[in-house]
Amino acid sequence: MTPMESLLNAIDKVEPITKKRKLSMSIESMIEKRQLNSPPLSPKQPNKVTCYHASIAQKSYGTEKRFLCPPPIVISQSQTNCMISMTIMNENNQAILEQRTLLDDESKGYFKYLYVTSSAKSKQFRIKLNMNDALFYSNPISIISKPSKKTAKTRNATSCLFNHSTISLFNRINSQTVRTKYMSTESNQLCAKHSTWSPFEIIVLRQPNKTEAISYGTEILLKDIQTGITSPPLIIRKVEKNKVVYDAFGLLSQMQKVALQLANTPNLYLNSNGKTIENDLNNNVYIDFTAIQDQQVSDYLCWTIVGISKFEYEFIQSPIEIQQPNSPPPSPPRSIIPFPTISCIQYIPSTHSIRVPSTEFNYYLGRQGPLKKKSLIELELPDIQDILLNHHNLLSTQQDGSRYLELPILLSKPNDTFIYHSSKLLSFTFLMHSPESGQFSILDCHTKR
Repeated sequence: MTPMESLLNAIDKVEPITKKRKLSMSIESMIEKRQLNSPPLSPKQPNKVTCYHASIAQKSYGTEKRFLCPPPIVISQSQTNCMISMTIMNENNQAILEQRTLLDDESKGYFKYLYVTSSAKSKQFRIKLNMNDALFYSNPISIISKPSKKTAKTRNATSCLFNHSTISLFNRINSQTVRTKYMSTESNQLCAKHSTWSPFEIIVLRQPNKTEAISYGTEILLKDIQTGITSPPLIIRKVEKNKVVYDAFGLLSQMQKVALQLANTPNLYLNSNGKTIENDLNNNVYIDFTAIQDQQVSDYLCWTIVGISKFEYEFIQSPIEIQQPNSPPPSPPRSIIPFPTISCIQYIPSTHSIRVPSTEFNYYLGRQGPLKKKSLIELELPDIQDILLNHHNLLSTQQDGSRYLELPILLSKPNDTFIYHSSKLLSFTFLMHSPESGQFSILDCHTKR
């Protein structure tokens, strides 16, 4: 008998398990208990808020303000005409600068006047979004003094771009902020807009060098991730002193100026100074291709490329109790409680750990935690013996004789009393009389076995 089988037998003697248990820690059982013990509730009001922002930012010097470019954009799923605010937070979690804006009729809000001050010596900062007294935070954003003129290094992954990276492209005439246009889409066409922008996905078609990161000379497609509109095949060309460098094949670096050549057409380049969009009060223009001579490109043909990050949260406004006849006075209104959306958690068998998108939260496995951080994105799991001893009442026996355990992965923000469900579960299956110690896997909480 293996040590694991001995442990399971000892657990069975303490509390015999003859049938599969209904998991008391599952989302379904929590909801059922709440419904049984609570009066009828009005329909919940779910909302999702998404923020797109540049993954790096330039530091401002003196009186010059280098605004975050492109400006952070907030998209709400269900709210309009709502006042929201965004704050620059330094590495010590101190508020540096705040801006307020109103969600427009499309449930979008833009923050055009945020910048990183020169007084701070921080190498990173975060942005905090305040929406109806619910607070949301971005991951750390890198600060650079100025765009590098050198090609990127593979070891500096923060400055590189990759296949399926999300980016923004903007055009600036004579380095003037007021003459900045951002690539977007309109009427199934690429266009350049002054007041709004679109995040694009880079799709690599052909690359001159077999490198993981994108290099100059790479043939790509640009796909608007909101509308799905896709550009024709383009080739990324390096620009030096207003000239296209055709033999440059080094790694592309963020915040560098590039020219976008129409594939299979050597002299046609994407021009931000196209035909004005009809009935547009902001003088936005469609993007067209322009022929160049002697490799010379004007400012209108130069685009600055920057990586885009996003953070996305879902929250539900606490439903209002439906008042029954002769019911007591209603309780005070409840606050909106945001909870993060975790898109991917991966189990690493070799190290018995889980890989998470970010370790800015405290993570828990069922009753155990917070889990110990092994690296920036990896968390150490307790030994299987500890897991079984702490959750033996949730252990079940399957029809084939295997033992099964399913635990929720929970998380909380530092200095926060709320515990959130990540929507992920860690399952453990142990086959009796098997040399293997068991198998772990990650499940969505709605997955049916």
